[in-house]
Amino acid sequence: MRPLKTSKVSGQLSAGPAAPQVRHVYVSSTTAHIFEPFIGPYVASKAAGEALAEAMGLEVSRFGIETVIVVPGAFTVGTEHFAHAQAPADGAVVAQYGDLPAVIPSLSTRLDAIDAANGGALEVSAVGEAIRRALDLPHGGRPARIVVDAQRKGVEDLVALHRDKQAAFLGQLGIAELMSIPRDKR
Repeated sequence: MRPLKTSKVSGQLSAGPAAPQVRHVYVSSTTAHIFEPFIGPYVASKAAGEALAEAMGLEVSRFGIETVIVVPGAFTVGTEHFAHAQAPADGAVVAQYGDLPAVIPSLSTRLDAIDAANGGALEVSAVGEAIRRALDLPHGGRPARIVVDAQRKGVEDLVALHRDKQAAFLGQLGIAELMSIPRDKR
């Protein structure tokens, strides 16, 4: 369960240096929205962490506490995403997947090509810059989610649809106001 521990700690550490008005910044991943194979525990930890951050954000918004969820894509520069990737130790398990494991070594090159097709890779510092820009915005005017994704997977479209559906349902429940900070708390 190492990915879960890492995701939880990174989310909590991100909240520490935030401006006094912001109490919660969670660093998620595009994999919480567009699931990718071979990293199931990581995907699950990011999806669960993001769901928890969003639910908590709804619960504390009436107190003037904003939640900002940052959703980075894969970073092919400045990280070692694939350096420590491991196949299952049991060859019989690997054999059950047929030709699928043969795809794994090419993923790094394929991500590089996707980055190049979309204007180039982003540095990891782009996540910190996105957080800084969000914190520079006025309290009550920060976005609920910020997507930082060189691969341009389309997560923004999924986030917008999710927000519309959530607003409609919370409206039916009579609690749509939880999706924003009350004016008197800004």
